[in-house]
Amino acid sequence: MSRSRLYDFVREHHLKAPPPDTGSRAKGISNASCSTGSVPVRFFAIAIASFSPTLVGFAQARSYIEDAEQFLKNGDLKSAVIQLRNAVREAPDDSKIRAQLADAYLRTGDVAGAEREARAARDRKGDEADYLPVLAEVLLRQSLVAAW
Repeated sequence: MSRSRLYDFVREHHLKAPPPDTGSRAKGISNASCSTGSVPVRFFAIAIASFSPTLVGFAQARSYIEDAEQFLKNGDLKSAVIQLRNAVREAPDDSKIRAQLADAYLRTGDVAGAEREARAARDRKGDEADYLPVLAEVLLRQSLVAAW
C-alpha cells in the first residue's frame, strides 16, 4: 500500500467513530489502548500490520539460510540449494542470499543457475565480495567450455 493510500485510509476510516456493533476491539485494537479518534496510535497499528509480513519473511528466510548452512556442512548440496531457493522466495531483494544461492549452484555444477543468481545479486547492489568470485568462476568456466 502506498504512503498516500495509507494516509487516505487513515483519514477515511479512523477519523470517524467505528460502528457501534463492531467497535475497535473487532479490528484487534482494544478501546483501552486508544480512543476512538486517536489517529497516531491507530496509524502506528496500521503501519506495523502492513510491515509485519515483510518482517516475518525475513525471519523465515533466516531460518532457511541456517538450514542451508547446516546442509552445506554435511555435504548435502541439493538440500542446501532448495533451502536457499526458499529463502530467496521469502526475501527476493536480499543480495546476500542470492550470492549464497549462486555459490551453491556453482558447487552443484549448475553454471547457468549460478550466473543467474550472481547477476541478480549484482543487480540488487550486493557487496562485490559476495557475488564477484562466483560470477568470475562462472564466466571462466563458460569461456573454457566455449574454447573446448
